[in-house]
Amino acid sequence: FTPFAALLSLPSCAAIVTMSSSTAIKSCLDVLRRSPPEDSGDIIKSLSSLLRPNDGASSDLLRVTCNHSSLLGHMTDPEDTGSRPFVTCHYNRDGCSYRSPWSNSYTPPLDGEEPGMKPSGRLREIEARANEVFDCYRELYYGSGSVSSVYLQDGGGKSEGQSSFSGAFLIKKELAGDRNMKRGYWNAVHLVDVGPTVKGKAIYNVSTTISVHMEPADWRGLGETKIGGTLTKQVERSCPVTLDTCHVENMGKMVEEMEIDLRAQMESLHIGKTKAELESIRKQVPLKSSMQRNDEAGKELVAMLNQVVLGTQKKP
Repeated sequence: FTPFAALLSLPSCAAIVTMSSSTAIKSCLDVLRRSPPEDSGDIIKSLSSLLRPNDGASSDLLRVTCNHSSLLGHMTDPEDTGSRPFVTCHYNRDGCSYRSPWSNSYTPPLDGEEPGMKPSGRLREIEARANEVFDCYRELYYGSGSVSSVYLQDGGGKSEGQSSFSGAFLIKKELAGDRNMKRGYWNAVHLVDVGPTVKGKAIYNVSTTISVHMEPADWRGLGETKIGGTLTKQVERSCPVTLDTCHVENMGKMVEEMEIDLRAQMESLHIGKTKAELESIRKQVPLKSSMQRNDEAGKELVAMLNQVVLGTQKKP
């Protein structure tokens, strides 16, 4: 379902301009859901331009889609002693500068004397610890070619209180081209809302969106092939909290469980569905050997997904 075909499902341009903000946003999100993840950035810009006469709807669209997992970038922190990379997105942006979770400084430096948006001292300690732990998690599950960052901010989420906060756990994995894969990426955005600690417990709400895109290198002589999609899931849980470090443990467990669950869904449901649809269109082998070839094709698709996530490095 191409972006152009998706646009045909919208009302006319004149109708969109005169729509209410909520109706126009819904129509634009319908287009985005039906579009390939790798084209999301260009489509969001085009839809925003289409809504330009309706300033309210255009601003709302940019606000709603600023968290899209396909919009993740990365850069190197010049202030960090190890020059470690970090993810750039809406959560660490101030103007044209981005805050590094390693040095807590903006790159490029902000103009004037304004320090920019930064977490409080207590929350900054939690953020720094979360980044160290999440970096180990990234190395184990994603290997080379991946970048991770955690950004926290005070007083966000569903519950407002002295100890409530919100944040984002981000992973960007890119696969360089080789003889089997022209291009591939895996982007994950985990939005976390943490309520105040009451009677030794806090409520955690995690909303996860994962975008995957693969371009096999002329797989089986089929020519140009693209496989991609987006999965979203949300979960809420009450967990015990005795120290601030408990927040890192509780959030980390929920993020890991969400990624494992969505990874399994993608492998068993979505890739399996793609294979079944291809077989329903055209069988390449006689019926007596089709089951064996189907198993081989399924294994190759799963292997490509593993390559996007892990690259050439196997999980220990």
